[in-house]
Amino acid sequence: MKTNTEIPVARADNNQAAIQLEKTGRITIAEADVYEMPDSYVVMLDLPGVSRDNIRVRVDKGLLSVEGDCSDLHPAETSLIHNELERKSFYRELNLGDGIDLDNIDARLEHGVLTIKLFKTEQHKPREIRIQ
Repeated sequence: MKTNTEIPVARADNNQAAIQLEKTGRITIAEADVYEMPDSYVVMLDLPGVSRDNIRVRVDKGLLSVEGDCSDLHPAETSLIHNELERKSFYRELNLGDGIDLDNIDARLEHGVLTIKLFKTEQHKPREIRIQ
């Protein structure tokens, strides 16, 4: 995970998603990839060792935020002998532009990767124009 203050991922036009970070205190930036498909945008966040119960994904006022905590890496009944894994909170914020169907967002956690699929509205999907 990176700990720098801002990682922008954006395209030039306003209909694309842009990632911005708001950092307060000791928060880690979860590494992410963002790519576009014909019907959606996909955000993949690297969250090794984080369980579903410790992740919160929200949409509010055009912002998609992902936050959580990875403090539960080891069972409570164990005694830690050596420690190199960081246990920090993480936060990423995605500024959603026009063309995202806010009622149709899919989030899945598999093998330490959170994949969020943001579906495009019908008017923003590419379509074939028939020539007459």
